[in-house]
Amino acid sequence: MRRKKFWFLIIGALIVIAGFFIYLFLAPEPSQEEWVEIGPKFEEPQYYELQETEEGTFLVNKHAGFSLKVPDGWKVEKVNTGIDQWIVNLLSPDAILENSQLQQGCGVSVWVEYDERSYNNTLANLENPKKISEYVSYQKIKIQGINSLQLIGGSDKIGKIIGSKVPFKQNTLLIIDTRVLPKTPECEIFYNQILDSINFL
Repeated sequence: MRRKKFWFLIIGALIVIAGFFIYLFLAPEPSQEEWVEIGPKFEEPQYYELQETEEGTFLVNKHAGFSLKVPDGWKVEKVNTGIDQWIVNLLSPDAILENSQLQQGCGVSVWVEYDERSYNNTLANLENPKKISEYVSYQKIKIQGINSLQLIGGSDKIGKIIGSKVPFKQNTLLIIDTRVLPKTPECEIFYNQILDSINFL
């Protein structure tokens, strides 16, 4: 009897293990579209427009509700960074990108995210900005009177990384990122000028 019980236990265990692997390999995987729904929703590219005025060129998004001034002589490119993920790059005339990474000149990336989790995380970090590591820290800044979160990081080798998140509407973030290369520190001036030019519509 003990031997029979022993074999029953082994057979039962094998059935459970087999069932697990059948589920693992045959269960339908979420589609890429389903995975995208888990993360932030990015503003669609058609909402970003360029407007020429006597004061210069402006990037305008009436759908999200903001505008900013493009530095004189810079070019503007809409870039698809993933499934339904779009950003707008503002690039100086001498800018060179390799594999989407700035190698020369100045570059600023702008995009809008609609996401409750990212929005709430930004507000939480604004309550207690802190140093994340030796190379990365948060600080609170104001952009058009709105408390905004700025991440500063990098090193002498790769340059300075700056990212600003503006929670300007419920569950909505305007994000402006740049990388200031060691050989072009003046790019930070352009970045700050872009931040100063932001206007919420």
